[in-house]
Amino acid sequence: MYFLLALSLVFASSSVVHCNDGDPLLATAVNIVCKLTTGLKATPARFTAILSTTDTKITSIRRQELKGRLYKLLNNKTGPPEQLADIYARAAAKLRIKAEAARNRLAAASTKAAATGLAAGRMDEAIMLMFQAKGGSDRCLSQSSSSDQTATATDLPSSFPGSSKLADIATFEAEGKLATAITPQTLFTAIQKVETATVKDRNNKIGGVDPVPTHNKNCVITKGNGTTHHLVTSGSGTVKLGDGLWSVGGAATDHNIWPTTVISATHRPTLHTVIAEADYQAIVSAEAVITDSTGSKIAESEEFQQALSEATGGAKIGQPADKLKAMFKTDSVANFQKEFWNPFYTTQILSKSYGADLSKPENLGDKTDTTELEKAMDFYLTVALATIASKNKEISDIKRKPVLRQINQKTFVIKSQTQTQNHVTLQKIAILWRAMIREKSAP
Repeated sequence: MYFLLALSLVFASSSVVHCNDGDPLLATAVNIVCKLTTGLKATPARFTAILSTTDTKITSIRRQELKGRLYKLLNNKTGPPEQLADIYARAAAKLRIKAEAARNRLAAASTKAAATGLAAGRMDEAIMLMFQAKGGSDRCLSQSSSSDQTATATDLPSSFPGSSKLADIATFEAEGKLATAITPQTLFTAIQKVETATVKDRNNKIGGVDPVPTHNKNCVITKGNGTTHHLVTSGSGTVKLGDGLWSVGGAATDHNIWPTTVISATHRPTLHTVIAEADYQAIVSAEAVITDSTGSKIAESEEFQQALSEATGGAKIGQPADKLKAMFKTDSVANFQKEFWNPFYTTQILSKSYGADLSKPENLGDKTDTTELEKAMDFYLTVALATIASKNKEISDIKRKPVLRQINQKTFVIKSQTQTQNHVTLQKIAILWRAMIREKSAP
């Protein structure tokens, strides 16, 4: 929607356009209004395009969070890499929550943005009315100020691209125009322009073009009979077309074309709804979160600083290079990759939580399925809790129970990738642990 307004859509004067009885409008001026409708039609589709990718990107942040927690849990150490993995996971969790909130705001705003398509349709109706009400002598759109020729679809390329059919979303999609990358900031900037700009500039001109030629007097819409318009009787009110973008007043020879007042609940009301109710700024503030699909920016985020402060009791590091140096005694991205990122991603992990083949662990960095990562997290937490519980004095008095004697006879320690894996099945561990919890809580 960054093409929403051409450079010609500038701040306008407060005067009105005076038309002689029966004057047509000028196609070169109306075509500028067509550019506005083109942008408005694309708005809902572009919101949809952003929304269609947010869940995937949020899932990628969740994967980074799980990987960080698993790395810390698997190594069970307190050295710099494990400490950073914990902070990294905390930061990813904060970013995920922020991204989810942004996604929800974006979805709410998109329902309001759909109104821009409605506004474009209303403007199209007004343009089509002027375009069709011409005939052999009843011209309402003239080619130019120096010609008495009736305007054709070719003279309005922004409204009728290649035919006499109004441009629509299907046309944009067919031409690939909606594939252009767009961001929440782009939408926000465009809506700001819609809010403050009009299509008319000084001296009643639209983009420097006088919208009303002075040649023929045959437009049936503006033509009157005495003091009466064909649309409006003198003194009886005003006809507003195009979401209020064009008004025809009651006087026989005087009417407003594309009035210059700002968007309000009574003037261009559909667009006013979009601007007043869509929380664009909130979307913009979360844009970086939504667009970071790799998780590589997590260590440079403000959320990382927050997590670091929480983990270290208030410490804060200023620049990314300083962060790396403080955590690893290094000062380069290459060393960061060597000291943390590569070991982090090559740490081996069982791919399934229950019934996994213990002889075929996979690299943590190769896991892209969030469900499998969550299963692995569930399993390793179960093992950790079972190990702690089996050594806990609090439950030593109930170890005489059969199931607890059984679990106490096994050593459930997950060994590193260089050691022999324990051959007790993961499923049995989970079953025994859950049974122990049930027995402990039984009266």
